[in-house]
Amino acid sequence: MALDILTQIVERRKADIERLGVGMGFDIPAERKRALHPFVQQKGVILEVKRASPSKGDIAPGLDAVKTALAYQKAGAAATSVLTESNWFKGSLDDLKNVADAVDIAVLRKDFLVYPDEIDVAYKCGADAVLLIARILEKEVLARMLERVSSFGMTAFVELRLADDLQKLVEAKALAGANVPTIVCGVNARDLKDFSIDLLTPLTATLFLKAESGPPKPPPLPEALASRAFCWAKPPRATQARPPLLSKPLCLERKRPTRLLGKKSRTVASLRMEPPPRARKKIARL
Repeated sequence: MALDILTQIVERRKADIERLGVGMGFDIPAERKRALHPFVQQKGVILEVKRASPSKGDIAPGLDAVKTALAYQKAGAAATSVLTESNWFKGSLDDLKNVADAVDIAVLRKDFLVYPDEIDVAYKCGADAVLLIARILEKEVLARMLERVSSFGMTAFVELRLADDLQKLVEAKALAGANVPTIVCGVNARDLKDFSIDLLTPLTATLFLKAESGPPKPPPLPEALASRAFCWAKPPRATQARPPLLSKPLCLERKRPTRLLGKKSRTVASLRMEPPPRARKKIARL
């Protein structure tokens, strides 16, 4: 039976680390150069530096990571995420270093991290947050990685999809204890095993959620928004758009919670297309 794509990615990663080390053969700075930036502390959009993906193939193979990230920043992005996985996403740690040196917004290292020492590399390369995929990590390993992230003052962005992922995170957080004050969570609409996409189910947890990946636009996600979603990941084609189009980020406008009506609940958040103040003049000229 053929391995699902997620398992292939993880197994290939472990083999690469065995061969190249956690730095993947790149020159890793001895010390971090930039100050830490808060990650998703306010509503906004996170735009992604990504050349390819397993589901879409080549998206923007000639993409210049720095120019793209600077365009995102100019457009008012709250943060940018940088793919550093090379085999399927065509990213690198050099992309992370170069983007972190160039922008003045939070930078997320987006990868399939499997070892705590990879977090040290992300910190030295300038990342302010790292993606941790609960599905591919054992509970004890996730706990150690949460502690490591917190020790650097970074933010752990934990990807959830299944109820088991949430339970694993709760247990890992308990193991890590008070050493991990804040966790940001993302709910992935795309199943990385077979690329299927389904609507998100509300998660009842005292966690800070971000809707991510899969859905091309916000309307199909009222349930995700009702579950405390606060930030919205980039539209899949954001990296293909011209910079002026990036001046229209997607914002969430939260409303007061409503009472549950039987088994159904009304949406407690709505979407609006509104640029941040510094981008409005630019949009007015389009």
